[in-house]
Amino acid sequence: MIGKFSRKIAHSYVAFAAAVAVICLSFGVVLVQRENAAYIRGQHAAASSEIRRTANALREKLFGMGLVAERLATFASSPKGLSQADIEKIANRLVRHHSDVISVAIAPDLVVTQVSPQKGNQRVIGTKYWQIPGQFVGIARAYREQAPVFVGPIDLVQGGRGYILRYPVFLPGRYSDAGKFWGVVSIVLSENGLISAADSSDGQSPRIALRETRPDGVARQNLYGDPAIFDSDPVTETLSVVGGKWQIAAIPAGGWATYSPKSPLIAGTVVLVTILLVSAILIIRHYAVRSHETFNVLSHAIESLEEGFLLFDRENRLLMANKRVAEYYRIAPDKLKPGLPYDEIVRHAIRRQPDEVIEGTATVATERDQAIQVEEAEAADGVQQLVDGRWLKTSNAKTPEGYTVGIRFDISAQKSAQLAAEAATRQQSEFLSTVSHELRTPLTAIAGRAAFLAKAHLLPASKQLIAAIGQDEPDMAELQRLAQAHIDGISGQGQKIINASELLLSLVNDLLDWAKAEGSELKMTPEIVSATDIATNIVDEMKIQAQAKGLSLICMCAPARVMADPSRLRQVIYNLVGNAIKFTPKGTITVTVRNKGTRVIIGVEDTGVGIAPENIEMIFERFKQVDGSDTRSFGGFGLGLTIARRIVELHGGRLTVTSKPGEGSRFEFDLPKASAATAQFSAQAAAKASKDAQNAAALAEQKSDEITLVRAGS
Repeated sequence: MIGKFSRKIAHSYVAFAAAVAVICLSFGVVLVQRENAAYIRGQHAAASSEIRRTANALREKLFGMGLVAERLATFASSPKGLSQADIEKIANRLVRHHSDVISVAIAPDLVVTQVSPQKGNQRVIGTKYWQIPGQFVGIARAYREQAPVFVGPIDLVQGGRGYILRYPVFLPGRYSDAGKFWGVVSIVLSENGLISAADSSDGQSPRIALRETRPDGVARQNLYGDPAIFDSDPVTETLSVVGGKWQIAAIPAGGWATYSPKSPLIAGTVVLVTILLVSAILIIRHYAVRSHETFNVLSHAIESLEEGFLLFDRENRLLMANKRVAEYYRIAPDKLKPGLPYDEIVRHAIRRQPDEVIEGTATVATERDQAIQVEEAEAADGVQQLVDGRWLKTSNAKTPEGYTVGIRFDISAQKSAQLAAEAATRQQSEFLSTVSHELRTPLTAIAGRAAFLAKAHLLPASKQLIAAIGQDEPDMAELQRLAQAHIDGISGQGQKIINASELLLSLVNDLLDWAKAEGSELKMTPEIVSATDIATNIVDEMKIQAQAKGLSLICMCAPARVMADPSRLRQVIYNLVGNAIKFTPKGTITVTVRNKGTRVIIGVEDTGVGIAPENIEMIFERFKQVDGSDTRSFGGFGLGLTIARRIVELHGGRLTVTSKPGEGSRFEFDLPKASAATAQFSAQAAAKASKDAQNAAALAEQKSDEITLVRAGS
């Protein structure tokens, strides 16, 4: 019965293998045919796309050049004429849009009198076109046809080769006819600027050719590329530009193909796949009869588990494991095979790179160290942390036969949530500790000084004044002295309360600004302001504070205007200068303002204690200082730089720091220059106004509909 079943299975597999071979080969033939057709269509499509791209680019470029030439011709032939500044303004606008334009020249009576840009084109001034036959031909044609003419590539007066758009200028005649010939406007284009090649990483861009044709279709002149392309059955397109007709042609880089270069590969792949499939089917037929259904069912059940499953023999050697185990422990499937010791799996999970390298030799853990690590990995709570940071819950159990069954659960999400909760708790504790510590100092000063004022009669100056008043014949001069001393004492206590109150208010304001920044509620009202004036005023205001510490505070500020919120900009500079004074025991603090392209760079440099490289990023974290102990030398929440960086980022800038311990630090941030930011700001304002208008119209329409419904209901 078993033999009959095996033969039946064997015959079925042979028939199936034959059917698979026929299907695969038929599919391969169809696939090759479709690939060839698609490849040829792709060649035509690529050539057509390249022609359309080139034609559109040419239309745009030549249209712009034509407009500029026409405008220059109109101005130049007018009685007022055209100044060099006007030419440069118009030419620079054209060059900005088309960087391959070399020059724009004005030639009344065919003598070049003005050219822009002048750099690199000085040799053109004074050129008499009738003395240069190669260039006079195009001018003569433009004169005859009384229309713009595009010629090239030809040798240029300023050197090199290029294309020239000749625009003839005629003075107005009678009855709208062209009058006297005035001269010509010329726009020079670089030789490589007429057609820009399409990007192609494989070098297979279509080949392009361009020529000008006569009205009867006969070629007048070849402008670009190999003229032979027009004889190679190209894809063509005709366009009308600068008073004439141009024809663009394109063919593939290697010519038109009859079949796809992938066809042999596809055919070979299909044959190989067919052979492999047939061979695989025959091999499966050989083993299918002898397969163990029970083992297959068990394997499939284990593989379907969402948890990692391991089975070890009595000697703790691996018998089987599912794919989850390989994923958890990052073990290659070919390494996770029967016979692998249990300890080796655990070691692989905890293995790390060597901690030290001494004279080129890495330190390697001993077997005893590895054994200790294995014991630690198999912790009492059954939790392992893997080398990639993930966490596994482990569970091992013995079977009656002495085998070990292991289950592994990925609890990384739960562990991450637990660690995040613990970190949040620590952060909350640190926040409360920092706030209470910093607020306690000014509050203690206020309470102490207020207690003195509440019992002013117990002050020594008060007692002396009362005693002097109680004398039978008081000395008025002494009374005045004692009264003034009493007033000075009261004022001194009040001033100390004011100082402590200002410190307390500053701390509270820092907390409020930080809370707004954290909640994205820190609003900016940008306007055009002088960064130089703000920086200079701050230096003047804080110079006394710096001089009290024996420091030199100077300002090296170039004239610069920025688009910024003035109060927030003052806040940032105040914070940076205040920090510099606080952390500089001696030396100089320099505030700088300089222009850099479209940005303005503002910096504060000191010769203070400096910052270690490992603490550079920490100083921008909230409630962080390099010295975070309760006995630190400098107070504050550690929010100033956090708020300053956020304000700079809201302005579109970036606050950075460079420092060397013991040598000083330089804090620097950039803001948009007013000239560059005004256009962007105006565009944003216009867009917002348009959106508000649309919303208002929609709201009015909605209210109108509601009124209509109410009237209809009544």
